Amino acid sequence: MMGAPTTTVAPEAPITKKRSPRRRFVIPAGWVARGFTFEVTWPADPGAAAKIHSHFGARRFAYNRALAQVKADLDANKADPAHVSVPWNLYAIRKQFNAENHAIAPWWEENSKEAYSTGVADLCAALKNWSDSRSGKRSRKKVGFPRFRSKRKDHARVRFTTGAMRVEPDRRTVTLPVVGTLRSKESTRGLERLVATGRGRILSATLSERLRRLFVSFSCLVEAHPYPAPTTGGRAGVDLGLRVLARVVDDTGTITHVPNPAPLRATLTERRRVGRQLFSTHPRLERPPGGERQARPAGPPNRAPAAGGTPPAHHDAGGHLQRGGDRRPRPRCHDEEHRSRSHDPHTLAGLATEVAHLRLAVEALADSVRRHEEQLRRLSSRRKAN
Repeated sequence: MMGAPTTTVAPEAPITKKRSPRRRFVIPAGWVARGFTFEVTWPADPGAAAKIHSHFGARRFAYNRALAQVKADLDANKADPAHVSVPWNLYAIRKQFNAENHAIAPWWEENSKEAYSTGVADLCAALKNWSDSRSGKRSRKKVGFPRFRSKRKDHARVRFTTGAMRVEPDRRTVTLPVVGTLRSKESTRGLERLVATGRGRILSATLSERLRRLFVSFSCLVEAHPYPAPTTGGRAGVDLGLRVLARVVDDTGTITHVPNPAPLRATLTERRRVGRQLFSTHPRLERPPGGERQARPAGPPNRAPAAGGTPPAHHDAGGHLQRGGDRRPRPRCHDEEHRSRSHDPHTLAGLATEVAHLRLAVEALADSVRRHEEQLRRLSSRRKAN
């Protein structure tokens, strides 16, 4: 009697959970990425300052430890091609480091976990740059294989992505995980106001040291400002002139004349009045019989000087004339002026000559206005002293 057929069931293969690929961060619609950097003071407490240096050292330790593991895997692959290496990504290298940190770094709990994660992330970025440069994907300068970093040459920094990262309402204090509060040398009003009103969100904070100075940089999302759409209209042409400041012609053919500013003409009446008062206070010159001219005081001895105080329009006229031309002093060359007058005024060269003459005249007028102002100021101060 034949027995029943037996079936052999093969053991099930262990189920391996595959981690889904990490999605790349995308800035939401209506928001923009923006950075804020503030210089902070070193803590007065030596223990707090030592904690900051400990974070910098922890990041450097994680970088060097992970790089040593990568080099060990490369050497093992050369000796045994069947060797299973740790993948060159942040998740795998950080997982390997976390599994060994209790044995290789018993003090790891004294620092934030972000310090070690920053070192591993820097190594992954360096390995990717080297790989892309070697395969030709990176078109810039060739990148060598990562090297171990020393305390003397390393750029001390640590990046925080989780934990208490905020600017306090006093707008002078910055709070970071484990490190604690740091005093800012400048106001954090711009960032604090955005976060308090809900128009900004802090994504990460980087604590770095440059030339023995401490800085905190925040990467934030800020609500985009809705700028109004540009208005679409007709076109216009502008022609700068001499008799008028400009002529504007729009697409409908309308011509608009913009007159030249005339601050001097508006102050001529006031200038004449002040000039008459100034003339009455000047010493008069008389020629005695058979002698030279001698100066004597003008008017009775109790006559006060001219009313001081130059009208505001007088200052405006001088300042406008100075702004209208070149600020650099130019010599008044009469010989050049006589030579240039031989040009025909109806040609372009003659017109340029006339413009140059006008500029020289305006500059001379500005100089006289300034001298007149200085005389009025001296008279005014003399009257106040009396």
